[in-house]
Amino acid sequence: VTLAHHLCAWAWMFSRDFTRLQDAGKRADFSPIGSCALAGSGLPLNREYEAELLGFGGVTDNSLDSVSDRDYYLEVSSDLSILQMHLSRACEEIVYWATTEFNFVDLSEKWSTGSSIMPQKKIFRSSTPYFRKEHWRKFPNFRRSVSKDFTNFQ
Repeated sequence: VTLAHHLCAWAWMFSRDFTRLQDAGKRADFSPIGSCALAGSGLPLNREYEAELLGFGGVTDNSLDSVSDRDYYLEVSSDLSILQMHLSRACEEIVYWATTEFNFVDLSEKWSTGSSIMPQKKIFRSSTPYFRKEHWRKFPNFRRSVSKDFTNFQ
């Protein structure tokens, strides 16, 4: 496998992440204004004009759906969780490439520190532990939010 092939895999991976987030943004770009608690408003509102003033692409079609649906939250949470997993994977692979076993890349000294016992040894201060820790810390939160929204629906 060539480096170009590997880097293209990352490009496709992040491209899908970007597309997912764009698509989620398109679905969330509808104003619920005028939906009130759930039955709509009896006031003479111009929902389209108000949505335009607020920067939305349009208005929601159903007031009950507007105030009770949470799919936009779940979709964005899922998309961000996937992006975080992909960032973790990319960072981890770069760290692997810099190990003595592979030695494909030599990361700058500003990305590493020396060991107190073996100063010649590089210890990488990458984002990998952050992404790995945050992804697996937030993934249960995502699962909890999904199950909370759907188990309370009866």
